[in-house]
Amino acid sequence: MKLDKNKMEESQEIEFKKSLAERKEMLETISAFANSKGGKIFVGMEENKNGTVKEIVGIRIKGKELENLSNEVRQNTDPVIFPSIEIEKRFLNLWNWKLLNCEGKGRGAHYALS
Repeated sequence: MKLDKNKMEESQEIEFKKSLAERKEMLETISAFANSKGGKIFVGMEENKNGTVKEIVGIRIKGKELENLSNEVRQNTDPVIFPSIEIEKRFLNLWNWKLLNCEGKGRGAHYALS
């Protein structure tokens, strides 16, 4: 998927986060997505106040960060949500940055953070 920051904006199915440090907000968003039609969180994207992309900043993924994120989602949702996490590699500003795409979609139950 080719990302064009000029054509992307937040919606009921798309959320932007600048970094993995926004864990609480990510968990809340994944739970909300699971209770609706589903959606995607793009980590590594800074947004404007109006929900459009200000800058694709990317993230550096160290060690077991993805495994830890997946475990955190499973441990803090009821019923358990098994997120789909993909990494999109991009070359930005001469550095090899990664953009994280975390998807959550429910299966008809009511999902909540535990």
